[in-house]
Amino acid sequence: MASYGYGNTRQEVTDLATYFDHTINIKPRNEEFTLKWFEGFIKSWPELRVVKPRNLEIQRAKCGSVANVEKYFACFEQVVHKYNLQDKPHLIFNIDEKVTSGRSNTTTILGCGSASGFAVPPYFVFEGKRMMNKLMNGATPGDVGAISDSGWSSTNIFRQYLTAHFLKYVPGRNNDNILLLLDGHKSHVAVDIIEWAQQHHIIIHVLPAHTAHI
Repeated sequence: MASYGYGNTRQEVTDLATYFDHTINIKPRNEEFTLKWFEGFIKSWPELRVVKPRNLEIQRAKCGSVANVEKYFACFEQVVHKYNLQDKPHLIFNIDEKVTSGRSNTTTILGCGSASGFAVPPYFVFEGKRMMNKLMNGATPGDVGAISDSGWSSTNIFRQYLTAHFLKYVPGRNNDNILLLLDGHKSHVAVDIIEWAQQHHIIIHVLPAHTAHI
């Protein structure tokens, strides 16, 4: 992830450590690592370092450089060959999220399509406390709506999208691997989502950070 321009905050690293610790049953589940643990962890591994985030324009210039993009596509080609997907564009998908904000609410739209041109029906995330049928007035067949307090997607909503919506529309799979291209937003690459993807033969391949404008 770091090589593609994605970093983690101190708290995110601490939360990941807690998750792995609970997974292998070392600490009781009601105990969590703290930032004090993080400081000790960094001291134990001097090759790791904490850096300040760069200016967005500088990040975009670096991540969108010719060398970085060429490196990404070289890696992408290796993945396609590794999983024998050269002639299976119907199993290569890209997921993207778009956020629209009005005067009083925010809505996120999750869109997905395959390299063969197949489009998964949109998935809408509305701002609110409970789902109301009127929110889907005018929707096309297959469209689905969900609710979050902010109108933004989250790890839980993205998990629901993958398990209950995305898989339902993947055509002609026959237990073949699926290559899923998406950005490295934290809600997309949570540990439990990666584990779920592995169990369902889905390869998550993140796009370089700050390159959606290219």
